[in-house]
Amino acid sequence: GDAETVEETEMGDFSTLNEDVAGDVVAVVNGQHIDTVTFHSRARREKSEEASGLNLVEKQSVLDSMVEETLLYQEALRQDLDTHDDIRKRMVDLLLQQEVGAKVSTGDISEEEGQAYFEANRDRFYQAARVNLRMITVRIKEGGEAMAEAQIRDLHEQLVRAQTAERQSKTAAGRAEDVEIVPFGKFFRDTAIEYSQDSFRQRGGDVNWVEKKGRPAVPEIVMDRAFELPVDGISEPILSSTGWHVVWVKQRNEAKKLTYQQYRTAVLRELKEMKQAERKEAFIADLRGRSAITIDQDVLAAQQVRGQSSGRPDSEE
Repeated sequence: GDAETVEETEMGDFSTLNEDVAGDVVAVVNGQHIDTVTFHSRARREKSEEASGLNLVEKQSVLDSMVEETLLYQEALRQDLDTHDDIRKRMVDLLLQQEVGAKVSTGDISEEEGQAYFEANRDRFYQAARVNLRMITVRIKEGGEAMAEAQIRDLHEQLVRAQTAERQSKTAAGRAEDVEIVPFGKFFRDTAIEYSQDSFRQRGGDVNWVEKKGRPAVPEIVMDRAFELPVDGISEPILSSTGWHVVWVKQRNEAKKLTYQQYRTAVLRELKEMKQAERKEAFIADLRGRSAITIDQDVLAAQQVRGQSSGRPDSEE
Protein backbone atom coordinates (compact mmCIF):
# COMPACT_ATOMS: atom_id res chain seq x y z
CA GLY A 1 0.00 0.00 0.00
CA ASP A 2 0.90 3.64 0.15
CA ALA A 3 3.70 4.57 2.53
CA GLU A 4 2.51 6.18 5.73
CA THR A 5 3.62 9.80 5.70
CA VAL A 6 4.19 11.97 8.73
CA GLU A 7 3.41 15.46 7.50
CA GLU A 8 6.17 18.04 7.73
CA THR A 9 5.79 20.49 10.58
CA GLU A 10 8.02 23.10 12.19
CA MET A 11 10.49 20.23 12.81
CA GLY A 12 11.84 20.91 9.34
CA ASP A 13 12.64 18.93 6.20
CA PHE A 14 15.06 16.00 6.54
CA SER A 15 14.72 14.68 2.99
CA THR A 16 18.41 15.38 2.44
CA LEU A 17 19.10 12.29 4.56
CA ASN A 18 17.58 9.97 1.94
CA GLU A 19 20.69 9.34 -0.19
CA ASP A 20 21.19 5.78 1.13
CA VAL A 21 17.56 4.60 0.97
CA ALA A 22 17.25 0.98 -0.23
CA GLY A 23 14.11 -0.99 -1.12
CA ASP A 24 10.60 0.39 -0.89
CA VAL A 25 9.65 3.25 1.41
CA VAL A 26 7.54 2.07 4.34
CA ALA A 27 7.29 5.40 6.18
CA VAL A 28 8.29 9.05 5.81
CA VAL A 29 9.19 11.14 8.85
CA ASN A 30 9.56 14.86 8.15
CA GLY A 31 10.75 13.99 4.67
CA GLN A 32 13.19 11.28 5.83
CA HIS A 33 12.42 7.81 4.47
CA ILE A 34 12.36 4.57 6.41
CA ASP A 35 12.96 1.87 3.82
CA THR A 36 12.02 -1.81 3.85
CA VAL A 37 15.63 -2.99 4.03
CA THR A 38 16.17 -1.09 7.28
CA PHE A 39 12.76 -2.21 8.53
CA HIS A 40 13.53 -5.89 7.89
CA SER A 41 16.90 -5.59 9.60
CA ARG A 42 15.17 -4.34 12.75
CA ALA A 43 12.08 -6.55 12.55
CA ARG A 44 14.09 -9.79 12.24
CA ARG A 45 15.36 -9.23 15.79
CA GLU A 46 11.81 -9.20 17.22
CA LYS A 47 10.00 -12.24 18.61
CA SER A 48 6.75 -13.26 16.94
CA GLU A 49 3.71 -15.06 18.34
CA GLU A 50 3.13 -16.77 14.99
CA ALA A 51 5.38 -19.32 13.31
CA SER A 52 4.81 -17.73 9.92
CA GLY A 53 6.38 -14.46 11.03
CA LEU A 54 5.40 -11.10 12.50
CA ASN A 55 1.75 -10.22 12.24
CA LEU A 56 0.52 -6.74 11.32
CA VAL A 57 0.29 -5.56 14.93
CA GLU A 58 3.86 -6.69 15.61
CA LYS A 59 5.11 -5.06 12.41
CA GLN A 60 3.31 -1.84 13.32
CA SER A 61 4.99 -1.91 16.75
CA VAL A 62 8.43 -2.25 15.14
CA LEU A 63 7.71 0.60 12.75
CA ASP A 64 6.39 2.82 15.55
CA SER A 65 9.66 2.35 17.41
CA MET A 66 11.63 3.24 14.28
CA VAL A 67 9.51 6.36 13.76
CA GLU A 68 10.11 7.44 17.35
CA GLU A 69 13.86 6.89 17.04
CA THR A 70 13.88 8.85 13.77
CA LEU A 71 12.03 11.74 15.42
CA LEU A 72 14.49 11.77 18.31
CA TYR A 73 17.44 11.67 15.89
CA GLN A 74 16.00 14.58 13.89
CA GLU A 75 15.42 16.60 17.04
CA ALA A 76 19.01 15.94 18.11
CA LEU A 77 20.19 17.23 14.73
CA ARG A 78 17.88 20.23 15.02
CA GLN A 79 19.47 21.06 18.38
CA ASP A 80 22.94 20.67 16.78
CA LEU A 81 23.88 17.86 19.16
CA ASP A 82 25.92 16.30 16.35
CA THR A 83 28.42 19.11 16.96
CA HIS A 84 28.82 18.18 20.64
CA ASP A 85 32.41 17.18 21.48
CA ASP A 86 31.39 13.75 22.81
CA ILE A 87 29.33 13.02 19.69
CA ARG A 88 32.10 14.20 17.37
CA LYS A 89 34.60 11.98 19.17
CA ARG A 90 32.22 9.01 18.94
CA MET A 91 31.73 9.66 15.23
CA VAL A 92 35.49 9.79 14.71
CA ASP A 93 35.90 6.55 16.66
CA LEU A 94 33.23 4.85 14.56
CA LEU A 95 34.82 6.09 11.35
CA LEU A 96 38.26 4.81 12.36
CA GLN A 97 36.79 1.47 13.42
CA GLN A 98 35.08 1.19 10.02
CA GLU A 99 38.01 2.36 7.89
CA VAL A 100 40.92 1.03 9.96
CA GLY A 101 40.04 -1.37 12.77
CA ALA A 102 37.59 -3.51 10.80
CA LYS A 103 39.91 -3.76 7.80
CA VAL A 104 43.01 -5.04 9.62
CA SER A 105 42.91 -8.16 11.78
CA THR A 106 45.37 -10.74 13.04
CA GLY A 107 43.82 -13.13 10.51
CA ASP A 108 45.37 -11.01 7.74
CA ILE A 109 48.88 -11.68 9.09
CA SER A 110 50.57 -14.86 7.92
CA GLU A 111 52.59 -17.12 10.21
CA GLU A 112 55.64 -16.40 8.06
CA GLU A 113 55.23 -12.64 8.60
CA GLY A 114 54.75 -13.14 12.33
CA GLN A 115 57.81 -15.39 12.60
CA ALA A 116 59.92 -12.94 10.60
CA TYR A 117 58.87 -10.04 12.81
CA PHE A 118 59.67 -12.07 15.92
CA GLU A 119 63.14 -12.96 14.64
CA ALA A 120 63.88 -9.34 13.67
CA ASN A 121 62.86 -8.13 17.13
CA ARG A 122 63.90 -11.11 19.24
CA ASP A 123 65.72 -8.93 21.79
CA ARG A 124 62.39 -7.30 22.69
CA PHE A 125 60.56 -10.55 23.26
CA TYR A 126 61.76 -11.96 26.53
CA GLN A 127 60.54 -12.40 30.05
CA ALA A 128 62.35 -9.91 32.26
CA ALA A 129 63.77 -10.94 35.61
CA ARG A 130 61.29 -10.37 38.43
CA VAL A 131 61.24 -10.58 42.19
CA ASN A 132 58.29 -11.15 44.48
CA LEU A 133 59.00 -8.49 47.05
CA ARG A 134 57.94 -7.60 50.59
CA MET A 135 58.98 -4.26 52.09
CA ILE A 136 58.88 -2.41 55.41
CA THR A 137 59.49 1.35 55.47
CA VAL A 138 60.28 3.73 58.32
CA ARG A 139 59.95 7.40 57.39
CA ILE A 140 62.47 9.93 58.66
CA LYS A 141 60.80 12.80 60.47
CA GLU A 142 62.53 16.14 60.80
CA GLY A 143 65.17 15.79 63.48
CA GLY A 144 64.41 12.09 63.88
CA GLU A 145 67.15 10.58 61.72
CA ALA A 146 68.73 8.60 64.57
CA MET A 147 65.38 7.36 65.84
CA ALA A 148 64.31 6.14 62.39
CA GLU A 149 67.60 4.30 61.87
CA ALA A 150 67.40 2.69 65.31
CA GLN A 151 63.84 1.52 64.61
CA ILE A 152 64.63 -0.01 61.21
CA ARG A 153 67.67 -1.82 62.62
CA ASP A 154 65.57 -3.21 65.43
CA LEU A 155 62.92 -4.39 62.97
CA HIS A 156 65.63 -5.92 60.79
CA GLU A 157 67.00 -7.83 63.75
CA GLN A 158 63.53 -9.13 64.64
CA LEU A 159 62.97 -10.30 61.07
CA VAL A 160 66.29 -12.12 60.91
CA ARG A 161 65.61 -13.84 64.24
CA ALA A 162 62.13 -14.92 63.13
CA GLN A 163 63.42 -16.30 59.84
CA THR A 164 66.28 -18.14 61.56
CA ALA A 165 63.86 -19.65 64.09
CA GLU A 166 61.62 -20.93 61.31
CA ARG A 167 64.55 -22.50 59.47
CA GLN A 168 65.80 -24.18 62.63
CA SER A 169 62.33 -25.53 63.41
CA LYS A 170 62.46 -27.47 60.15
CA THR A 171 65.63 -29.33 61.13
CA ALA A 172 65.58 -32.60 63.06
CA ALA A 173 66.79 -30.87 66.20
CA GLY A 174 64.17 -28.16 65.84
CA ARG A 175 61.35 -30.64 65.38
CA ALA A 176 62.51 -32.50 68.47
CA GLU A 177 62.09 -29.34 70.60
CA ASP A 178 58.40 -29.19 69.62
CA VAL A 179 58.28 -25.38 69.95
CA GLU A 180 55.51 -23.57 68.08
CA ILE A 181 57.07 -21.15 65.60
CA VAL A 182 55.22 -18.36 63.80
CA PRO A 183 55.70 -18.82 60.01
CA PHE A 184 58.06 -16.15 58.75
CA GLY A 185 55.66 -14.95 56.06
CA LYS A 186 53.02 -14.24 58.70
CA PHE A 187 55.60 -12.62 61.00
CA PHE A 188 56.72 -10.27 58.20
CA ARG A 189 53.13 -9.41 57.28
CA ASP A 190 52.14 -8.67 60.88
CA THR A 191 55.28 -6.59 61.42
CA ALA A 192 54.65 -4.56 58.27
CA ILE A 193 51.03 -3.87 59.21
CA GLU A 194 52.07 -2.69 62.67
CA TYR A 195 55.20 -0.67 61.90
CA SER A 196 55.59 0.08 58.18
CA GLN A 197 54.91 3.61 56.94
CA ASP A 198 54.31 3.25 53.20
CA SER A 199 51.45 2.48 50.83
CA PHE A 200 52.06 -1.28 51.11
CA ARG A 201 51.47 -1.39 54.85
CA GLN A 202 47.85 -2.55 54.69
CA ARG A 203 48.92 -5.37 52.36
CA GLY A 204 51.45 -6.60 54.89
CA GLY A 205 54.31 -5.07 52.92
CA ASP A 206 53.40 -7.03 49.79
CA VAL A 207 54.82 -5.21 46.74
CA ASN A 208 54.08 -8.29 44.59
CA TRP A 209 56.02 -9.16 41.43
CA VAL A 210 58.21 -6.34 40.08
CA GLU A 211 60.79 -6.06 37.33
CA LYS A 212 64.13 -4.29 37.69
CA LYS A 213 62.63 -1.12 36.20
CA GLY A 214 60.67 -0.88 39.44
CA ARG A 215 57.27 0.56 40.23
CA PRO A 216 55.88 3.71 41.86
CA ALA A 217 56.43 4.05 45.62
CA VAL A 218 59.50 1.78 45.56
CA PRO A 219 62.77 3.78 45.52
CA GLU A 220 65.29 2.81 42.85
CA ILE A 221 67.97 1.96 45.40
CA VAL A 222 65.57 -0.50 47.04
CA MET A 223 64.96 -2.23 43.68
CA ASP A 224 68.71 -2.43 43.07
CA ARG A 225 69.31 -4.09 46.44
CA ALA A 226 66.34 -6.42 46.03
CA PHE A 227 67.74 -7.83 42.79
CA GLU A 228 71.04 -8.57 44.55
CA LEU A 229 69.30 -10.85 47.06
CA PRO A 230 68.73 -14.59 46.71
CA VAL A 231 65.33 -16.18 47.21
CA ASP A 232 64.27 -15.79 50.85
CA GLY A 233 66.97 -13.16 51.36
CA ILE A 234 66.46 -10.27 53.75
CA SER A 235 68.30 -7.05 52.99
CA GLU A 236 70.29 -4.97 55.40
CA PRO A 237 68.56 -1.66 56.20
CA ILE A 238 68.48 0.51 53.05
CA LEU A 239 68.51 4.31 53.21
CA SER A 240 66.63 6.17 50.45
CA SER A 241 65.45 9.72 49.99
CA THR A 242 62.15 8.80 51.63
CA GLY A 243 63.31 6.80 54.63
CA TRP A 244 64.73 3.47 55.75
CA HIS A 245 63.64 0.16 54.24
CA VAL A 246 64.06 -3.57 54.73
CA VAL A 247 63.02 -5.93 51.93
CA TRP A 248 62.48 -9.66 51.74
CA VAL A 249 62.63 -11.45 48.40
CA LYS A 250 60.04 -14.17 48.68
CA GLN A 251 60.49 -15.49 45.13
CA ARG A 252 62.34 -14.57 41.97
CA ASN A 253 62.22 -15.45 38.28
CA GLU A 254 65.32 -15.01 36.19
CA ALA A 255 65.14 -13.42 32.76
CA LYS A 256 64.58 -15.83 29.90
CA LYS A 257 63.92 -15.66 26.21
CA LEU A 258 60.83 -17.42 24.90
CA THR A 259 59.94 -18.99 21.56
CA TYR A 260 57.78 -17.54 18.80
CA GLN A 261 54.92 -19.87 19.71
CA GLN A 262 55.01 -18.62 23.30
CA TYR A 263 54.85 -15.02 22.07
CA ARG A 264 52.71 -15.65 18.98
CA THR A 265 49.61 -13.87 20.29
CA ALA A 266 51.60 -10.81 21.40
CA VAL A 267 53.53 -10.71 18.10
CA LEU A 268 50.38 -10.86 15.96
CA ARG A 269 48.68 -8.23 18.11
CA GLU A 270 51.67 -5.91 17.78
CA LEU A 271 51.81 -6.41 14.02
CA LYS A 272 48.08 -5.73 13.77
CA GLU A 273 48.45 -2.49 15.73
CA MET A 274 51.34 -1.42 13.48
CA LYS A 275 49.32 -2.12 10.34
CA GLN A 276 46.32 -0.29 11.75
CA ALA A 277 48.51 2.72 12.55
CA GLU A 278 49.87 2.67 9.00
CA ARG A 279 46.37 2.41 7.54
CA LYS A 280 45.14 5.26 9.74
CA GLU A 281 48.05 7.45 8.64
CA ALA A 282 47.35 6.67 4.97
CA PHE A 283 43.61 7.29 5.43
CA ILE A 284 44.19 10.69 7.03
CA ALA A 285 46.79 11.58 4.39
CA ASP A 286 44.20 10.81 1.70
CA LEU A 287 41.64 13.04 3.44
CA ARG A 288 44.20 15.84 3.66
CA GLY A 289 45.07 15.43 0.00
CA ARG A 290 41.42 15.86 -0.99
CA SER A 291 40.80 18.80 1.34
CA ALA A 292 41.51 22.52 1.47
CA ILE A 293 43.11 23.36 4.82
CA THR A 294 44.27 26.86 5.74
CA ILE A 295 46.09 27.64 8.97
CA ASP A 296 46.71 31.23 10.06
CA GLN A 297 50.09 30.98 11.76
CA ASP A 298 49.84 34.52 13.16
CA VAL A 299 46.56 33.76 14.89
CA LEU A 300 47.95 30.45 16.16
CA ALA A 301 51.09 32.09 17.54
CA ALA A 302 49.04 34.77 19.30
CA GLN A 303 47.09 32.28 21.41
CA GLN A 304 48.07 32.22 25.09
CA VAL A 305 47.30 28.77 26.46
CA ARG A 306 48.31 27.34 29.82
CA GLY A 307 48.47 23.61 29.24
CA GLN A 308 48.61 20.83 31.76
CA SER A 309 51.98 19.98 33.26
CA SER A 310 53.80 17.24 31.36
CA GLY A 311 55.43 15.99 34.52
CA ARG A 312 54.00 14.84 37.82
CA PRO A 313 55.22 15.25 41.37
CA ASP A 314 57.30 12.42 42.70
CA SER A 315 55.25 10.33 45.07
CA GLU A 316 56.11 7.49 47.30
CA GLU A 317 52.51 6.88 48.32
